[in-house]
Amino acid sequence: MEFIPEWQVLNSLAVGEMANGNAIGAAEYMRQAIRIAGNTRSLQETKATMQNYLASIYISAGLIEEAEDILREAIPFARAQRFLVLGDDLLMLAEIEQRRGNRAGAFTCATEALKIFQARGHSYGCEQAKQLIKSGLGV
Repeated sequence: MEFIPEWQVLNSLAVGEMANGNAIGAAEYMRQAIRIAGNTRSLQETKATMQNYLASIYISAGLIEEAEDILREAIPFARAQRFLVLGDDLLMLAEIEQRRGNRAGAFTCATEALKIFQARGHSYGCEQAKQLIKSGLGV
C-alpha cells in the first residue's frame, strides 16, 4: 500500500467537498492541508497553489474578505519565489478590487498578472488578464 501524505489527503478532501457544493467544508480541509504543508521546504510551491485554491473557495462561498486575506498573505511569498501561481493570485485580487470599485488597484493587479503570464507563455492567463483589463479597468 502506497503512503499518501496527510496534506495530500486533505487537499483531495477539499476538492471533493467543493465538487459536492460544500465550500465551507472544503475551506476547512484546505486550511488544514496548508498548515501541514506550510513548513516543508519542498512543498512551498504546492502550498502557494493550495492558498490560491483556498482563495477561490472563499470567493465561491461569498467570503470575499477571507479570500482577500489569503491572497494578500500568499502574494509576497509567491512573488519572492517567482511562482506562476502569482499571476492567478493577482488576477483574483484584481477581481476583488474591481468588485469594490477600486479601479486603480484592480488595474495594477491585472496588468502585473498579464506581464507574468506573458513572460511565462501562459496564453490562457494572458487572455483572462486582457479580458479583465478590457472590461473597463483602464484608469
